[in-house]
Amino acid sequence: MKKLILRSVVIALTLVLASCTVDDDNEVVDTNGFIVDGTFHPTHSVYVNALDFQENPDGTTEDAITITLASESYLNSPVTIDPLDYVVLKLKTTNLAQQPNIPLFNYYFGVDGYSSNGVPQNAVTLLWQFSSNVNLTAVEKNVNINAVTNSQIDLTYSFKRMDGKLIVGEYVGPYITLQ
Repeated sequence: MKKLILRSVVIALTLVLASCTVDDDNEVVDTNGFIVDGTFHPTHSVYVNALDFQENPDGTTEDAITITLASESYLNSPVTIDPLDYVVLKLKTTNLAQQPNIPLFNYYFGVDGYSSNGVPQNAVTLLWQFSSNVNLTAVEKNVNINAVTNSQIDLTYSFKRMDGKLIVGEYVGPYITLQ
């Protein structure tokens, strides 16, 4: 009788452990964000301004679309959000549609900043087109809109800095349209 009880306990324990392993394999991995130096920076909020423009040095302007990806929803927030990681991509296009390798007017990646009254501030610059530190500018850049609807976007991007560091990211999910 003791052997039967012992076998039952061993079988029950084996089933419990096996079921825990199966649950662990179903863990959802967050891929909305970017990686630099092996550190993942999540981007859970995306804002699209399809009515933006770029002012040129000669004073003329060109229409543009700006996509801002942020670790937290910060626009119109009455509270300070700290820390805040964010990416700003100003695209040389007026068509928010599936497009590979979209040219850019400007780009900016900042981490460990904060937002006060809906404005990102004091971030550590990882990448910026107009940086006086040439190592923080990109020698290769690739932005792709893989799919888009009136409320969802699938976006991938990669940048290689002058110093050789890679920044790679993606976002698949809803976005907020700015007017």
